[in-house]
Amino acid sequence: MRTIILYILAVVCVVAAFVCLAIGWHGNANVSLAVPLAGTTVTFSGAATGIWAFAGICGGILAIIFLVWAVIRTLVARFSRT
Repeated sequence: MRTIILYILAVVCVVAAFVCLAIGWHGNANVSLAVPLAGTTVTFSGAATGIWAFAGICGGILAIIFLVWAVIRTLVARFSRT
């Protein structure tokens, strides 16, 4: 498998994981903007539950696996040419 495909799969899995966790989210998310920006706060209160939470965790794990696989292939290809 080409390395670029592994990187693309990792990004797709991360996006899918966040979407799944957002669908299964039960709670509040608040953003408070301030000037200067150091006073800005982001608050999450709640949990993701059910099959969507499980799918989000699985997507995150798959993303990590694809990313590590791609990095290893990149490093092996880079050092095997010399």
